[in-house]
Amino acid sequence: MDRPFRARAYFSLGTILLTAAVAAQASDFEVAPLIGYRVGGDFRDTATGANRDVQEHASYGLALDLRGEPDTQYELTLSREDTTIERPAGVAAAEPLDLRIDCVQLGGTYFWSENAGNGRAPYVVGGMGITRFSPLRAGLEDRTAFSLNVGVGLRIPVAERVALRLESRAYVTLLDTRGSVFCRSDSGDAACLIHARASALWQIDASVGLAFGL
Repeated sequence: MDRPFRARAYFSLGTILLTAAVAAQASDFEVAPLIGYRVGGDFRDTATGANRDVQEHASYGLALDLRGEPDTQYELTLSREDTTIERPAGVAAAEPLDLRIDCVQLGGTYFWSENAGNGRAPYVVGGMGITRFSPLRAGLEDRTAFSLNVGVGLRIPVAERVALRLESRAYVTLLDTRGSVFCRSDSGDAACLIHARASALWQIDASVGLAFGL
């Protein structure tokens, strides 16, 4: 998926949700900046055959929520992690690879508490979308794949139209185990740096944020 197409896709998803929010009552729309910590994931180095772990690292993002029923919300989530694919153990020749991971997910939340609107409320969250892997090294191509997320959270009101949001999610990105990733843009598969080791790349993210009702 090329950059212009991705840009149009991100803009379209955001426009859909924001347009719906304008049509809804103001108190039904929330914006929640999030900061977290993400762990997990690995790839296989094509030169050495060794597994290379994705370094655990801080993440940050934004959730846009539109209330549906009293106990549900529609949600667009954008998140980013700037991390590193680590050097394989015992392989001095292999260099670490800095990597940016962007996720765009469309889904929703479900509260199982009667206090969802004005009290402490646990919830489940999930969605689907795309994950983009962008190697921060000149000449290597990005990789975009379909992804899913599921998680649990707790919403705690702290002021009028402001709530603390504690959350943990599992992200899974579907990959082709025979496919190469992070290839040179001017060469074929022979110049690809890393292959997917499994059919899916799993990561766990724990985050905290503030949800502002508008």
